[in-house]
Amino acid sequence: KKFFLILKMIRKLNDMDRGAIAAHYGSTSLVTFSAALLYLENNHIEVEGTGQADTAKQSAAIIREIWPDKLEDRAIAIAKRESKLNAASYNGCCVGLFQIHWLAHRSWLKDIGITSASQLLDARVNATAGYAIYKRSNGLGA
Repeated sequence: KKFFLILKMIRKLNDMDRGAIAAHYGSTSLVTFSAALLYLENNHIEVEGTGQADTAKQSAAIIREIWPDKLEDRAIAIAKRESKLNAASYNGCCVGLFQIHWLAHRSWLKDIGITSASQLLDARVNATAGYAIYKRSNGLGA
């Protein structure tokens, strides 16, 4: 935020350019990054991928690798509904492809090696956690 305001004083840039420069050089926060992604998505602005399953096709392929064959189409449909198959999706409480609620599940996710919410931004980790939730809850329901 401070870097954004400094850029405003130093040079006349539009908000989009200031935000891009501030995000690139001055922001390493997951929350800031996620907020920026949500802003771009809500304003229908296309951006390059995050480097982790940066396309819906890659995310779907990862889900197909992790989930059993008989469940993969339903799992992909759920991930489409939850995140549009965007591995970097974050809405304030829920993270990644399956929009996993970190605070609700963190106590047991550590048992499968997931120790921070940021790990859930990786499509493979999120799909693995999603499948673990499925198994813990005895299925996806009706």
